[in-house]
Amino acid sequence: MYESIIESIRRKKVGIDLFDQPLKAVELKKGIYINETMENFYNKMPPEFKSQKQKDIFSSLKYWGDFEILRQIFKYAYKNLGTNILGSSMIVSLPYDLKEDKLGEVWMRMIIDVAMEQKWREVYIADNYFCAALGVGIPANDVGEDGLTRKNIFIYATSWCTYAGIVFAGSLFHMKIINKNYNEITIDEIKSKIEEIKGELSHRLPEHFKNVHVDENELEKLRLGWKLQMGRKIHLAVPRKKRYEFGSSMEDYQFVYADDYEGCIINGLRTLLSELDNMKRARPVRK
Repeated sequence: MYESIIESIRRKKVGIDLFDQPLKAVELKKGIYINETMENFYNKMPPEFKSQKQKDIFSSLKYWGDFEILRQIFKYAYKNLGTNILGSSMIVSLPYDLKEDKLGEVWMRMIIDVAMEQKWREVYIADNYFCAALGVGIPANDVGEDGLTRKNIFIYATSWCTYAGIVFAGSLFHMKIINKNYNEITIDEIKSKIEEIKGELSHRLPEHFKNVHVDENELEKLRLGWKLQMGRKIHLAVPRKKRYEFGSSMEDYQFVYADDYEGCIINGLRTLLSELDNMKRARPVRK
């Protein structure tokens, strides 16, 4: 009895992966509590909301672009948490591509508004690439024994494109989107993007950090860390069959593969949820 009372008043923290299928939602303490194919979820939608158009959207994987579908997803995720007296916080993982879209900011604001309509107390946005990076074990702030932050190159091959970029001090730099999915991408294309990223690197700390509130001592450590030579390790999140095709190394690079490719975004959401109160990369909407 007491456990159920405590559970009902516990403020819950939820992450939802809206990037791919199946639809997954994880609660920090409960674990994964939604794991459904989009076909199953579509069949659970109220009849008045079903249409051939929405069914086609589900099958295209880009269901995060339909606000009525999102409304139903957020409502379903909230309802399945059970009694929720104090309200809950939610992190929504969306495709990184939205940042590249001219209407990306407006689109994400609208997605947040839709979620808030469904009783979510706080809503945050995180991109799928950053979640995946955390999920494969790349620290948001990879600090060495010398106290300096390291740069990490991360390659993430998905069902419709492949991302490449640098994770450094909780931010992303030199992001590249290759219009090849995990079946199409080749090791030569990955090598080309790695070389392109390294060729763009400057010893000067990115302008982004001018807007980050850290003391001068920490800022100097970031400057020194950014100047460090890139290591040989390249982190990759690709399906298992691609590991055999790519091998364990390539010329000057040593590959570090994700142990749980399918779960990398959910695992990254778990990490963000555990650090929600101190999170810097997500977008707080209401405190």
